[in-house]
Amino acid sequence: MYRQALGLRETVLGDENPDTLASIYNLAIFLITRKLFSEADALYQRALNGYGKILAPDHPTIEACRRNYSCMLKGIQKDIGERTFCFEDSVT
Repeated sequence: MYRQALGLRETVLGDENPDTLASIYNLAIFLITRKLFSEADALYQRALNGYGKILAPDHPTIEACRRNYSCMLKGIQKDIGERTFCFEDSVT
Protein backbone atom coordinates (compact mmCIF):
# COMPACT_ATOMS: atom_id res chain seq x y z
CA MET A 1 0.00 0.00 0.00
CA TYR A 2 2.79 2.47 0.89
CA ARG A 3 4.66 1.57 -2.30
CA GLN A 4 1.56 2.19 -4.38
CA ALA A 5 0.91 5.54 -2.73
CA LEU A 6 4.53 6.53 -3.25
CA GLY A 7 4.44 5.55 -6.93
CA LEU A 8 1.30 7.59 -7.52
CA ARG A 9 2.61 10.61 -5.69
CA GLU A 10 5.90 10.52 -7.57
CA THR A 11 4.05 10.40 -10.88
CA VAL A 12 1.43 13.02 -10.10
CA LEU A 13 3.21 15.38 -7.67
CA GLY A 14 6.91 14.93 -8.36
CA ASP A 15 9.84 13.77 -6.27
CA GLU A 16 10.21 16.82 -4.04
CA ASN A 17 6.57 17.41 -3.18
CA PRO A 18 5.94 17.30 0.60
CA ASP A 19 3.31 14.59 0.16
CA THR A 20 5.70 12.46 -1.89
CA LEU A 21 8.41 12.90 0.74
CA ALA A 22 5.92 11.92 3.47
CA SER A 23 5.21 8.70 1.57
CA ILE A 24 8.95 7.99 1.30
CA TYR A 25 9.39 8.59 5.04
CA ASN A 26 6.38 6.47 5.98
CA LEU A 27 7.53 3.62 3.74
CA ALA A 28 10.95 3.71 5.45
CA ILE A 29 9.27 3.36 8.85
CA PHE A 30 7.13 0.48 7.57
CA LEU A 31 10.17 -1.32 6.13
CA ILE A 32 11.87 -1.16 9.53
CA THR A 33 8.96 -3.09 11.03
CA ARG A 34 9.61 -5.74 8.37
CA LYS A 35 13.38 -5.70 9.13
CA LEU A 36 14.20 -4.53 5.62
CA PHE A 37 16.94 -2.23 6.85
CA SER A 38 18.81 -1.72 3.58
CA GLU A 39 15.69 -0.52 1.77
CA ALA A 40 14.70 1.64 4.72
CA ASP A 41 18.16 3.19 4.82
CA ALA A 42 17.93 4.28 1.18
CA LEU A 43 14.47 5.75 1.73
CA TYR A 44 15.52 7.65 4.86
CA GLN A 45 18.40 9.19 2.95
CA ARG A 46 16.08 10.09 0.09
CA ALA A 47 13.53 11.65 2.46
CA LEU A 48 16.20 13.64 4.30
CA ASN A 49 17.69 14.93 1.04
CA GLY A 50 14.28 15.96 -0.25
CA TYR A 51 13.17 17.56 3.00
CA GLY A 52 16.49 19.42 3.10
CA LYS A 53 15.63 21.08 -0.21
CA ILE A 54 12.17 22.31 0.78
CA LEU A 55 12.18 22.77 4.57
CA ALA A 56 14.25 24.75 7.05
CA PRO A 57 17.01 22.68 8.71
CA ASP A 58 15.30 22.92 12.10
CA HIS A 59 11.83 21.97 10.81
CA PRO A 60 10.16 19.39 13.10
CA THR A 61 9.69 16.93 10.23
CA ILE A 62 13.40 16.94 9.40
CA GLU A 63 14.32 16.59 13.07
CA ALA A 64 11.93 13.64 13.51
CA CYS A 65 13.22 11.97 10.35
CA ARG A 66 16.84 12.38 11.52
CA ARG A 67 16.05 10.95 14.97
CA ASN A 68 14.21 7.97 13.55
CA TYR A 69 16.98 7.30 11.04
CA SER A 70 19.55 7.51 13.81
CA CYS A 71 17.55 5.10 15.97
CA MET A 72 17.41 2.65 13.09
CA LEU A 73 21.16 2.84 12.58
CA LYS A 74 21.84 2.38 16.30
CA GLY A 75 19.47 -0.58 16.36
CA ILE A 76 21.30 -2.21 13.47
CA GLN A 77 24.69 -1.62 15.10
CA LYS A 78 23.52 -3.35 18.25
CA ASP A 79 23.42 -6.96 17.21
CA ILE A 80 20.56 -7.98 19.45
CA GLY A 81 17.68 -10.35 18.78
CA GLU A 82 14.68 -8.10 19.10
CA ARG A 83 15.23 -4.49 18.13
CA THR A 84 13.15 -1.69 19.53
CA PHE A 85 13.05 1.65 17.80
CA CYS A 86 12.18 5.10 19.02
CA PHE A 87 9.98 6.02 16.10
CA GLU A 88 7.95 9.15 16.26
CA ASP A 89 4.66 9.44 14.49
CA SER A 90 4.84 9.06 10.76
CA VAL A 91 4.10 12.03 8.58
CA THR A 92 0.66 12.30 7.04
